Amino acid sequence: MQQHPSLTLRSSQSVSKCRNEIEEQDLSVLFSSLAKVMIEESMGAARVFNVDETAVNTTREHKQVIAAKGSKNVWHKYVKTHF
Repeated sequence: MQQHPSLTLRSSQSVSKCRNEIEEQDLSVLFSSLAKVMIEESMGAARVFNVDETAVNTTREHKQVIAAKGSKNVWHKYVKTHF
C-alpha cells in the first residue's frame, strides 16, 4: 500500500442473492444428493445435524479487499454453489 497511497485494505460485505433465490427444485437436488452420499457411505440418521440448533455460524466472514481510500461501501462477489 505504500506504493499506492490512494488505496487501503477494507472489510467487504458479501453480495449474494442465492439465499433468497432458492427454489423447490434446488432443495430436491440437495436432499437427493445428501441421501445418495449417506447411502454410499453407510451413514445413519445420527450423522445429520440441524444447523439451526447446533450454534453453527452460517454467516460468511468479511474478506479484506483493496479499495480506494474514502470509499463507503466495499463489496466482494459470492459465487453460488451448485449441487
